[in-house]
Amino acid sequence: MNADEFRDYILGFIFYKYLSEKIEAYADYLLEADGVKFGTLRESVKDEMNMIDAVQDATVEHLGYFLRPSEACYYVGRG
Repeated sequence: MNADEFRDYILGFIFYKYLSEKIEAYADYLLEADGVKFGTLRESVKDEMNMIDAVQDATVEHLGYFLRPSEACYYVGRG
């Protein structure tokens, strides 16, 4: 792999990490009143999926994109 290819991969990962951290921070802010962290929400639980859907609506409107907790950079299968 040459330097140009390496740069392309690294820049992509850095951008993905940035997007993940930005959405997690904004979602945590939205969920603060509920005492829930975005990264702990499970898509298999109906009530938590409703929260994810509500966060999705707000983040798409505010940030212009959305990543589910399982799509975030540091997701490790939390449930």
